[in-house]
Amino acid sequence: MPTEPTMLKQFLFIAFFFLLHLGLSAQDLETIGKEKPIRFNGGLALGANFYHVEGIEPRSKPFLWSINGSPTVTLFGISFPFYFNIGAQNRSFAQPFNQFGVSPKYKWLTLHAGWRSLNYSNYTLGGLVMLGGGFEMKPGIFRLSAIAGRLNKAVREDSTQKNFGFPPSYKRMCYAGKIGIGNDRTFLDFIVLKAKDDSSSYTDAPSTLRPQENLVVGLNGKAMILKHVQLGMDVAASAYTRDQKLDSINDPLLNRFSFFRPNASSQLLFAGNVYIGYVSRFVNLKLNYRRVDQDFKSMGAFIFQTDVEAYTVEPSFNMLKGKVRVSGSIGLQRDNLLRNKLVTTDRTIGSVNLSIQATKHYGFDIQYGNYGIAQRAGIIPVNDTTRLALANQNFTLINRYTKADKSRSFGVIGLLMYQNLTSLNEFQKDLIGNTVMVGNLNFNYGLPTSGTSYSAGLNFSQTEFNQGLARQFGPTLGVSLAFFKKKLNTSLGMGFMSNQFAGDNSGLTINSNINLNYRITKGHSFISSLRVTHNTADTPVANPFTEFWMSAGYQFNF
Repeated sequence: MPTEPTMLKQFLFIAFFFLLHLGLSAQDLETIGKEKPIRFNGGLALGANFYHVEGIEPRSKPFLWSINGSPTVTLFGISFPFYFNIGAQNRSFAQPFNQFGVSPKYKWLTLHAGWRSLNYSNYTLGGLVMLGGGFEMKPGIFRLSAIAGRLNKAVREDSTQKNFGFPPSYKRMCYAGKIGIGNDRTFLDFIVLKAKDDSSSYTDAPSTLRPQENLVVGLNGKAMILKHVQLGMDVAASAYTRDQKLDSINDPLLNRFSFFRPNASSQLLFAGNVYIGYVSRFVNLKLNYRRVDQDFKSMGAFIFQTDVEAYTVEPSFNMLKGKVRVSGSIGLQRDNLLRNKLVTTDRTIGSVNLSIQATKHYGFDIQYGNYGIAQRAGIIPVNDTTRLALANQNFTLINRYTKADKSRSFGVIGLLMYQNLTSLNEFQKDLIGNTVMVGNLNFNYGLPTSGTSYSAGLNFSQTEFNQGLARQFGPTLGVSLAFFKKKLNTSLGMGFMSNQFAGDNSGLTINSNINLNYRITKGHSFISSLRVTHNTADTPVANPFTEFWMSAGYQFNF
């Protein structure tokens, strides 16, 4: 019986040549003679990074290099975009940083080969990168896609930390498909994903590492059911096995499904969100419901919040020809959906945003949010002394003034932010809570014709918490200059920050940077930068240090 890797190779081989033939045969032969036979464009970048530090432990390697590019080959109107990224990290890390991929496209057909990522939905295949191949077809109202490949390469346990501390893992294979109807505005897709760890890829794995398996089915879609009413959903069911080595459940009904055999470690969990919205030119209103079961997982999606149920209302208004915009949200959220936690946590969600463009040059934005957290009894009563009850308020004000013409530009932006976290439990008020204030004022002045610009700013931040009061204050300065008919562009910036803690001076932080970009000829440029951080702080929790970051690179666009 063929193994999964063999079947994968056969599938990709047949699918690639079948779909390539289909795409080429669909081309208009009269167009071929009019198209330029071969076109080649894209970009290539080579970079090197140098690092040195004195006074603290290094936060990077002394030297790193990288080569990345995105060339595209077009043959008779059919595009073959490639992507690759090569770096020094690959020499010591088991998961490859060197990635190559190509996605040729012709009309409604796109092929994928190499390192590619597709996004079917949030809870099924959600953008993870895999090494394999697949296709997407959108002829008319039909939507068809499939992809197969390797999600993870086997990583062996390494006590020397040469794999940068990444945990050991099995090789993980993935197969996913989507079939649906519609277009980008109105569609309905049915999705299936199957992923499985290959236990033979790591025969002497530690006992704590168990091969896992996952089967996910989902529905994703949205539609305008009336002129201004839109419905949408993204739902999925996930059957997840945490240990393949356990014996399968002996059940006549389950034994019929050879593609997934559950055992004692398997779970069937659900996740999804649905919404209904009113959409118009001036008013929008969205009612949203989201529920994700505790421990819901999909091997094809990134990690997301689980054990949550939320109801939200999201209105927005557009008035006075877009000069005034108001939006907000209010909702309720809870956890402990399976009622197996000691306590249940309830959250209230509320925010409002106001944006006003008062004149042609002046405008401001106001944002306010109020979020609450409270615990109640789960499987045990909640003690008043330990019960969590928090209120988090935040307020942001942004003022902006900009004025520009062909010869010069001027802008002023001021920001003020306030945030307060308070415990509503009398027994915890002295233990939990903080107040943060941030303010900055920035000026910039530019002369576009000469490529010259100047900037200056003042920054302030203050954090008050149980251990004391911390403040930071200081200016920033910057200048950008162009030389040799703008072939050489330079910029220089410096920032000074005075640090205080509990009323005592805790040192000065100085940041400086210089950047150069020299355009050698059309499409060719050399870039370099130097960044230096000098910190004079000498406290029980911080040591003085000086840190140097330098980079140099070559870019070629064709």
